[in-house]
Amino acid sequence: NVAEDVLFEKDQWTWYATPAVLNPLSTHGTGCSLSAAIAASLAIGRDLRAAVAEGKAYVAMTEAEAQALANAFGLPGVPAARPARVPEPDLRRAEWVRAFLGAPALLLLEHPLRGVAREHGAALFAAAGAARARGAAVLWVSDGAHALPPGATRRGRMDGARLAFDTGADAPRGETAS
Repeated sequence: NVAEDVLFEKDQWTWYATPAVLNPLSTHGTGCSLSAAIAASLAIGRDLRAAVAEGKAYVAMTEAEAQALANAFGLPGVPAARPARVPEPDLRRAEWVRAFLGAPALLLLEHPLRGVAREHGAALFAAAGAARARGAAVLWVSDGAHALPPGATRRGRMDGARLAFDTGADAPRGETAS
């Protein structure tokens, strides 16, 4: 299965072929991603044909990465249905896919385990640990210490408009606020 796109420019046609998406129903947003990737390549001086090729490669790579993350988080693929028709636990795990996509330097995970079966937490903990190992920061927003990932080094809480870090016996791993 191949996805083909055609660029018509002046009197020349250029065909671009990439592997087809595993789940063709989960392609919502790929056109926007493709156009943004093409625009980014053009902005750094690539010619149009090269920019389209790079954009197609970027979208194919992102789709493959999303599929791999979905599988790692126990989903058969990226949910393709409208959000109102997707069970809450699957939506939450789809949020994890979006959060980890592209190896970001900062991960913001807001109540990531709310509504998710316990057995899926291990995959999220492993992914967060791997992100930290490659140098990323992880901000895990939770409503209780029970939902902190293994290896959490600091626990903060909102004190009015400021973030206060727990110290002493309550601080994970014995760290104190600096």
